[in-house]
Amino acid sequence: MKRNLDNEAISLQVFSRCQVDMSELIDIHCHLYQVNKQSLDISSYQTNPNIIAVSTALNQVEINWHLEQKIKYWFAGLHPQEWSLTEDKIKEFLDNLPYEKLVGIGEIGLDKRYKNLKKQINLLAKQMQISLERRLPSLYHLVGHEYEFIKVHKEMKLDKMKILHGFHSSFEVYKELDKLGFYFSLSERILSNSKHKTTINEIIKSRRYFLESDAADGGSLMQVKIIANQLESTYNINKEEIMQVSIINFRKLVKETSESISEIKFNN
Repeated sequence: MKRNLDNEAISLQVFSRCQVDMSELIDIHCHLYQVNKQSLDISSYQTNPNIIAVSTALNQVEINWHLEQKIKYWFAGLHPQEWSLTEDKIKEFLDNLPYEKLVGIGEIGLDKRYKNLKKQINLLAKQMQISLERRLPSLYHLVGHEYEFIKVHKEMKLDKMKILHGFHSSFEVYKELDKLGFYFSLSERILSNSKHKTTINEIIKSRRYFLESDAADGGSLMQVKIIANQLESTYNINKEEIMQVSIINFRKLVKETSESISEIKFNN
């Protein structure tokens, strides 16, 4: 009985982090370390009661910074740009991740702009395996190589939340990823091109979506407000519904994370 009570207490402690108001916007993907490094103001999201920023750390320096700054919500993982890392370096990175501080593994994925697809797939698969073993959500970067990416996911069969950040591929690719249960983060990338209207409408109907700024690369941390306004004006969806859907999905994300922490603690 004590084991079950402790398990529940840990789960509730972590899940309490996501008790947020339905009037808040979630920025599911930004890089607070890079925002800070460029001397931009990271306090803007902390002092603004209507935006919750979920950050991403891509290397050990960024991980250390997130720990030092006590960032509340963040992913960590090796981006496909790190395809040339040795097996030992990959293992060292994954062995030392502060899993109990993370909401998931990411951003990981494939990118046609980098070399060696075989090594990129190897790096992706290793991190997906960690997500599977630790039962953690995962966040993905995808530029080209879409069907190789889909094949890996069909083989791995992850059952925790999978988020495709900055999605802007074809409707055919969207349909394949939708079958696999992906969530999609909407950004300026997809909204800026009218050819994606059908895809955006389907994503909105599915209610499996978030918004993202991708700051610093994608601009200001306040970009999610602009995106919400664009969706409201172009896609006949009010901001209240956008906020509600994002918060419900965010609560699911953090709940899955809390459950994985409880399971890992008591299985060791």
